Amino acid sequence: EYNYDLNLVELYYYTDTGNTGELNITKLDTINHIISGNFIFKAKRWCLNGNCDEVITVDGQFDVKYKPNEGVNYY
Repeated sequence: EYNYDLNLVELYYYTDTGNTGELNITKLDTINHIISGNFIFKAKRWCLNGNCDEVITVDGQFDVKYKPNEGVNYY
């Protein structure tokens, strides 16, 4: 678990060709309109001194409700 105090410092991280990730859709519930999945990624801290730390996120999970686009046949 990665914790930090936003009152002390604002942290900005980015991904690029050297800091990538993966997102997997594991379930698409077309009745309840929920997309589920997991992700992993590596991000680098935006800094000016060249000695920037990296964050690796593993075991990320999501369940997102989506609004279907009416009139579009996805099947």
